[in-house]
Amino acid sequence: MKTLIAALFASTALAGAVQAQGITEFRIGILGGENAQDRLTSNECLRAYAEEALGVPVKLFTPADHDGVIQVTA
Repeated sequence: MKTLIAALFASTALAGAVQAQGITEFRIGILGGENAQDRLTSNECLRAYAEEALGVPVKLFTPADHDGVIQVTA
């Protein structure tokens, strides 16, 4: 729950910066012990909220490890 609250706060704080810089997509990498589809399903509410708050499409992805979260992909 604390992680979700922190993520929601962070996405709200980023909303102005995202729109000011002309960002066209925002990606959120989700790590965890669940399988990839379960992680995506259980975090769909975060994706929807972030998309509404930021005003740009938000995509969730499930990398294999921490390096996959921080690595920039095209």
